[in-house]
Amino acid sequence: TMKAFLLALLAQLCSASLVPEREKDPEYWRQQAQETLRDALRLQHLNQNVAKNLILFLGDGMGVSTVTAARILKGQLQHRKGEESLLEMDKFPYVALAKTYNTNAQVPDSAGTATAYLCGVKANEGTVGVSAGVTRDRCNTTKGQEVTSILRWAKDEGKAVGIVTTTRVTHATPSAAYAHSANRDWYSDGEMPLDALEGGCKDIARQLVENIPDIEVILGGGRKYMFPRNTSDVEYPQEERHRGTRLDGKDLVQAWHDAKPAGKVAKYVWHRRELLALNLSRVDFLLGLFEPGDMVYELDRNNETDPSLSEMVAVAIRMLQKNPRGFFLLVEGGRIDHGHHEGKAKQALHEAVELDRAVGLAGRLTSPHDTLSVVTADHSHVFTFGGYTPRGNPIFGLAPMQSDVDRKPFTSILYGNGPGYKIVGGERENVSAVDFAHANYQAQAACYGCVNGDACMQWVPEGGRQPRGCACGALHVAALGEPLLPSVHMQMEPCMCKQPCVCQLSPANLGEQVLPCTDVQMPPCVCSVTQHRTAAAHSATQMQPESTVSPPPCQPHYLFPLSQNGRCCAKFGVCVWFGVRGNR
Repeated sequence: TMKAFLLALLAQLCSASLVPEREKDPEYWRQQAQETLRDALRLQHLNQNVAKNLILFLGDGMGVSTVTAARILKGQLQHRKGEESLLEMDKFPYVALAKTYNTNAQVPDSAGTATAYLCGVKANEGTVGVSAGVTRDRCNTTKGQEVTSILRWAKDEGKAVGIVTTTRVTHATPSAAYAHSANRDWYSDGEMPLDALEGGCKDIARQLVENIPDIEVILGGGRKYMFPRNTSDVEYPQEERHRGTRLDGKDLVQAWHDAKPAGKVAKYVWHRRELLALNLSRVDFLLGLFEPGDMVYELDRNNETDPSLSEMVAVAIRMLQKNPRGFFLLVEGGRIDHGHHEGKAKQALHEAVELDRAVGLAGRLTSPHDTLSVVTADHSHVFTFGGYTPRGNPIFGLAPMQSDVDRKPFTSILYGNGPGYKIVGGERENVSAVDFAHANYQAQAACYGCVNGDACMQWVPEGGRQPRGCACGALHVAALGEPLLPSVHMQMEPCMCKQPCVCQLSPANLGEQVLPCTDVQMPPCVCSVTQHRTAAAHSATQMQPESTVSPPPCQPHYLFPLSQNGRCCAKFGVCVWFGVRGNR
């Protein structure tokens, strides 16, 4: 109707007006980043040892409350009380908070944030790999607004690169590493509107194959977006919802294979057994798509057909380590977010524990002497737990008291809003009458959660709280913002800077945006090696509290930005919002 059209038009105009013009310019964010870095230089000296590898672990929706609950769950899975447990990421010596928002949204989504921490440029909600000059759904606003990612920078410098995710490989987080799209949901051309197709915009699956054809490792879900419409799925041939979605008739798996150079071995696998049986020394490129859509939740995973996140990470690292110049690996625990959206706390927390397991495995397969590992999140959720539960209370259990409002029991875990909101007989449901420990139990919520006050959602809205993150390896920066990540991620050989850059950072409150290099002249590298005392013995997996362990002699940590031709570089420098592992 005309009324609906006018309302939609008004909403678009209002949304566009939320973004100041200067924030649509990538240079604005880059200049802000450099100003922040200059301030940081006055406060701290970090060392300049080179880390040639970077692993970025992204827990989608993994806010502070999720990390805390996952820690307790990990301990309880080991038959302990839980609170005293340590996640692998807890063992990193540096921790910080990152504030997140989209240029047009107070509470961000995973697409805009992925653009921020992978490309160093804040963007609008729902868009990937483009600046804030792009309006969601508007294909014609995309041209000239594309921004490149740290994965591209690594590849351009001769490093190996990889993507591992528990979602579709075309989902919001991984797609920002290689794609440029006005809509995160354009997984294949079958999901695109006619005007976008006629406007020349490419779907995300096609961009995965064409934009950076030499990505060495791609592992996750999303088979159906690679095959022509109605093509039966290899694993679920009878299920219509799993059939191919492409309208252009392309077989993108074949196109992926055909794009590889002569003499190189490219392997496509869809089964766990195939993946684990590969002789990786004889494989140059690997594409593994283990589900038609997202990977199955870890609790429900078929151990015969689908690899775990840890197994995929192990394969990816072994593949990428073959490149003597180093590698960049993006690892996403994407279904933490999905579990929270669905109000299924048990699924979400087991996903978080599995991501942490992958962090620990990666630490054992690499060395902190040349590898920086960063663990962070893109946003939080309206997930909480409390109720004065006693020590060791089952994390999915009841609080020890009844509500003083309706005199009914309640679970420790609750959501601010979401599908767990339920009224039975005019009252809140009595949780003692349901199986609240079931994997798919939807924890109670204060309200159902609606969009614009009327269109009720199927998923829980995302939370606007600060995600927590930590890092270990070659450098440390404290309370930052997502787009600082690419600026300071990693020093590369040769330098990945496009311009000279600052090469030291401070753990002071680094604000929101420290971006890829801009012109900051430095003398021939003044980055000095700084010794940090750590409380750790020479263990590859343990960090002990400094108050209880006598520290060994000072051990160096490693800073990224190094120099090349007398210049310091932070393009692929140290955009860590969180800390560093160093010698453990």
